[in-house]
Amino acid sequence: MFEYLAPSYAFAGVSLEEACDRVAALGLRKIDLWFVGGMCEHLPPKQRELDLPRIRRALAHAGLGCHALSIYGGGMTRELQLARLEQLRELGGRCLIRGSSKQSAEEVIEEARPVVERAEALGVEYLLENHNHSGFDRVADIEQVLGAYAGRALGLAFAPNHLHFQGEQPEQVIGRVAERIGMFYAWDWGAPTAEIWRDPSHQLAGTGQLDFPAMFRALKTAGHARPQCLFAHGIEHWPAQQAEDGLRRALAFCREVERELEAVGAGGRQ
Repeated sequence: MFEYLAPSYAFAGVSLEEACDRVAALGLRKIDLWFVGGMCEHLPPKQRELDLPRIRRALAHAGLGCHALSIYGGGMTRELQLARLEQLRELGGRCLIRGSSKQSAEEVIEEARPVVERAEALGVEYLLENHNHSGFDRVADIEQVLGAYAGRALGLAFAPNHLHFQGEQPEQVIGRVAERIGMFYAWDWGAPTAEIWRDPSHQLAGTGQLDFPAMFRALKTAGHARPQCLFAHGIEHWPAQQAEDGLRRALAFCREVERELEAVGAGGRQ
């Protein structure tokens, strides 16, 4: 079965230490640490240096490993991105994640180049999220950008809800780019969310319209073995216990989908 992780973003209203403990309370062993001004400031979003000893203590206390660092929002300069790559490696992490910008695919390729080259040298990965209204928001753009770089240094932080919003079927896309998916967000999407994107009521896995059995089947068929990230916008405004409970329900839903797929496979049915 898949391994799952959760973002510190889900617990933006509490300390880094409590966020780590809450993720561990879900039975998870990895975390995605967020640095986003105005949204999740457990760690200073635009400050080059980080208190790495504090981060290590929080992770060790919770028994967590750092899988990813996510940096979103404006002001994420090339210097800052390169610094985060170094810090990611020092923390034993694997992926640096950021959103794609409102540029053409060609411009995305060129902007990413120095960061991708440094990621490759460090043995880590630089992942772009396929965000709406960017040069990386449709499968043709995704394939063009990823195709500009060999290897895994540049990859996809795959938000299936954004492709769904664009009218594309995520499960069909997975088969075309699965080997470059460095992070898959177990993130749902319902009709009300299109109007209020920070309304979490139809975003936690199992509460929206996305076909999780089809997506998970596609991932398993492709041999995808990366951790799945439980995600939803809006839960960061909930009390920490409510957010933890919501993630626990999403995790239970995802595991049940996996069990059902395994049962079908064991029965020899398609």
